[in-house]
Amino acid sequence: MWNFFEGDPIRIHVFDPQGGLVEKRLGSNFKMGESFQVVIEPGSWFAAEQRGPGEFTLAGCTVAPGFEYEDLEIAGRAELQARYPQHREIIEKLTRL
Repeated sequence: MWNFFEGDPIRIHVFDPQGGLVEKRLGSNFKMGESFQVVIEPGSWFAAEQRGPGEFTLAGCTVAPGFEYEDLEIAGRAELQARYPQHREIIEKLTRL
């Protein structure tokens, strides 16, 4: 679960296991579809992107069950593009390699 505390909003791009792409908005402007908390479903890949003038964003991420670095998996650009070819443009924008 992502939690918004202060600053500029964040867009969280979520790729679900079925290949869909959902944009969730984390922030304090409810009229713009933002919310203070955003849940990412298990089995989904996600990337966060700061939106706004670029000053700062203070957000947190709560993980359950507890987070262990040995369980962390970061997908590369090629892997994501092979799995989600219909979302190639956003994957290129939000990945390095």
